[in-house]
Amino acid sequence: MFQTFLTKLKGSLRLWPCLLLAIVTTTAVGVVYPQQVGLLLWSLTKVFWAVYLAYWLDRWVFWYARPGAYKASGTAGLTSLAMMMLRRALLMAAIAIAVGLGV
Repeated sequence: MFQTFLTKLKGSLRLWPCLLLAIVTTTAVGVVYPQQVGLLLWSLTKVFWAVYLAYWLDRWVFWYARPGAYKASGTAGLTSLAMMMLRRALLMAAIAIAVGLGV
């Protein structure tokens, strides 16, 4: 059981350089402009909620074409799977950018 936990933890820390950079820059903002930390956290919260809702919007609208439930066979199957994954990523990115820009 402990080995399984370590394996999951190792997989979840693939982006540790990004996490470290986020912590360092947030700390720098907190030191230089402490009044902006609340605004930064509010903006991040909005973007994370937008990405979360975009994921569920994709699952709701395209209920028949989920990448995780697709059984790819052959080149055409892999192309369809790639298109489903690209659709979801583009939808999530577009909504995150729109919310991040304040729309």
